[in-house]
Amino acid sequence: MMMMMMMMMMMMMMMMMMMMMMMIVNNHLNLFNYFFK
Repeated sequence: MMMMMMMMMMMMMMMMMMMMMMMIVNNHLNLFNYFFK
């Protein structure tokens, strides 16, 4: 049981990190487009 909970927590953390990275990348791309227009 404990192992399952730990695995779930790790998966959630990974998903959150991926979402944050995607958001940051998108923001950076928007900024680049804005500057180099």
